[in-house]
Amino acid sequence: MLLPQMSIEYLVSSSLRRLMEVRRRKIGLIQGHGEPSLLQITNVQKRLAPNYKLEPVVLTKNEDWLDYESLLILAPSLKYTDEELECLDNFLSEGKNIFIALDRVEYDTEENEGYKIDSRIEEWLVRKGLIVYSNFIVDNSSSEVRLQEFAPPVSFPYFPKIVNFASHPSTEGVTNIVLRYASSMEFTNIEGISFTPLAISSEVSGKKSLPLQIDLHHEWTKNDFLYPKQVVAAIIEGKLVENTKKDAKIIVISDADLMLDTNTAKRFDDNYLFVTNSIDWLSDTSGLATLKQKGVLESSKQMEVPVSTFVKYINLFVPLLLIGCAALFFHYRRKRHIDKLRTMDF
Repeated sequence: MLLPQMSIEYLVSSSLRRLMEVRRRKIGLIQGHGEPSLLQITNVQKRLAPNYKLEPVVLTKNEDWLDYESLLILAPSLKYTDEELECLDNFLSEGKNIFIALDRVEYDTEENEGYKIDSRIEEWLVRKGLIVYSNFIVDNSSSEVRLQEFAPPVSFPYFPKIVNFASHPSTEGVTNIVLRYASSMEFTNIEGISFTPLAISSEVSGKKSLPLQIDLHHEWTKNDFLYPKQVVAAIIEGKLVENTKKDAKIIVISDADLMLDTNTAKRFDDNYLFVTNSIDWLSDTSGLATLKQKGVLESSKQMEVPVSTFVKYINLFVPLLLIGCAALFFHYRRKRHIDKLRTMDF
């Protein structure tokens, strides 16, 4: 999806890339661990369609999946095997990248209790320095839900509305994303790997631990929001696999619901924009994603000059125009008065 303010270089280069590429580049959606199918992420699929083709993929020792530009791991609920985790490392060691939307916790509304999800992806990420905790982020900045069918909607802190983003190609044009039962994450320093937070909760946010039962009529106080600015999305990049010469990148967000088609309301459009921006940045080998960000930043700076110049000229010429109009008006009235006097008999 293109943003309104794009550099000419980006528009031209992306158009040329589409003309030159006979086939769209492939992105693999990993299957086999309870993940949603392609039919459940059609909104994301449509936004990626001009440049990429999403395909389901199963991790095996058959290395056909190495042909993919990047891999998507979306809401696994069953455990990966050692062999499958090794396949992921092999993919990264080729200098390729992975997008992960990970649910560490979920809530069973029928049983009225929260529970933890262990897929071993969280264990695999720890080896790379990233801990995604099995907790629930609560935020005063939140989406609204209806507690009863005809009742007015009320804020629900377990569905945080994230508005704080890093300046990065993945967040360009994104004003807010709405998450459901998101978790906090933290980086433990590992040599050769860097960590960049992409999205954080508000100043008035907190964490709830398991076991958890949600009281829909809970009276929220400041004591519920003692942990501000919790990271909910981040990048780790560098030597993510031991004994490899190539750098790789992983973007992780601690909620998978933002990718699903159940979010049909327009207010969720930024969810899909964040996802497609991220996948484009991870999958683009031409540098266009970075060029897109450069174009937006430069255009925003250049916009300051025309606006200030326009205001300057308005301030200069409008008073002169008004004075000129007033002078012409009085000159016309004076001329009519003189002509009238000349025609009168004395």
